[in-house]
Amino acid sequence: MKSDRQMKNRVIVSRTGKLLLFTDVIVISASLFTAWIIRAQFQGFIYDIRRFSVLFPWVLFLRLLINFIFESYSFTFNSFTNVDITKLFKHNIVATAVLLFLRFFSPISNLRMPLTIIFLEYIFTSFGFFVMRLIIHMIELRDNINSVGYIARVLLWGEVKDIRDTVDIKKLEEKNFIEVKGILNNNSFHWNTEYKKIRVFGNEDQLSMILANDNRISMICFVTFDFVTKSTLTKISEKAKKIRLEIGFIENNTIKTIYPDRILDYYNRNNERQYYF
Repeated sequence: MKSDRQMKNRVIVSRTGKLLLFTDVIVISASLFTAWIIRAQFQGFIYDIRRFSVLFPWVLFLRLLINFIFESYSFTFNSFTNVDITKLFKHNIVATAVLLFLRFFSPISNLRMPLTIIFLEYIFTSFGFFVMRLIIHMIELRDNINSVGYIARVLLWGEVKDIRDTVDIKKLEEKNFIEVKGILNNNSFHWNTEYKKIRVFGNEDQLSMILANDNRISMICFVTFDFVTKSTLTKISEKAKKIRLEIGFIENNTIKTIYPDRILDYYNRNNERQYYF
């Protein structure tokens, strides 16, 4: 059985990430070249080709490195929310800040990019990154369309280890006609990772954000109550009653629903049964 630390090891480049890496190289190259041409007002570029040849590999390396650090290539794009978009633009600012620092403080003159090129490159690169990720996201959504029609989307609550040991995701989806769109738990060790292309978002504090970005999510299912606190159940129950979100639990890959008002009673009975045995 794999340990928690082994499960924590993240995929450096997913299958989707390889495609994204290729498109990012194209976006960065085109953005810097376009910014350089505009700065030169379409004249005299050929005379400055030596300086461009020095800066190009450096900017390309810097942007790809930042994306690796922030794990842009480790995720699939089944989910592409407003939070992901905001992070994308923030991560781009990091690389731009490095370029600005070198512009004013670098002892190497060839690394001092003109401010116009720095800002234009940021705008073009950010827009290109956003467009390519959106296209890949739409392609993945199209590939995931099920011919049977509407399928309910659910969130799972549970430790990644428990989900791996007790739930067959494919069988769960086929048996209950659902699509698992995310995982929630209290273990920050696994937040912002993926399990079988399913994003581990965080705890119940992320619930409002997730529902705001996907209004087709209709249920949250508990894999186990072992690591769930009463305060967590209370928050989820109150949220469920306000927005008519169903609550369920999983037994043998079958989802059984519970009324939000009765979730605490079920939780207490479940704990008493475990204590008795």
